[in-house]
Amino acid sequence: MKRQFSRIAMTLGLAAVMGSTLLLAATSGKGTAEVPFDFQVQNRVLPAGMYTVTHSNADGILYLRNEGSGETIAFLAPVRKWGKAGDPKLTFNQYGDRYFLSAVWFDGEDGCGLVKSRQEKEISGDGKPGVLASIHLK
Repeated sequence: MKRQFSRIAMTLGLAAVMGSTLLLAATSGKGTAEVPFDFQVQNRVLPAGMYTVTHSNADGILYLRNEGSGETIAFLAPVRKWGKAGDPKLTFNQYGDRYFLSAVWFDGEDGCGLVKSRQEKEISGDGKPGVLASIHLK
């Protein structure tokens, strides 16, 4: 009886360790940044403020949480290997006084690229990116 209980306990312990390891592997990156301007993600305009950014490799979803309001948005942003990004950062395409989130770089070489929204395509006109603005992730 004791032996069977020990085996069950060991199995449960190993399952817990393996499960937590898989959960950590599913999250490729996380960081925070103070964004000093309003910006657009897909069809939503987000206010300036402190944001926590998390990317999940498991489902390819990027989560943006406004720490001031507590609002979180999620959108598809698959990992793309673009080469070394240097420091972790958010990058924006800027057209005049409008900013569009274009990519998120985490530690390492993984970059999450966002597809241009219809509004960004209309503003850019010729399809070229605007002025590139970057904000460091902590």
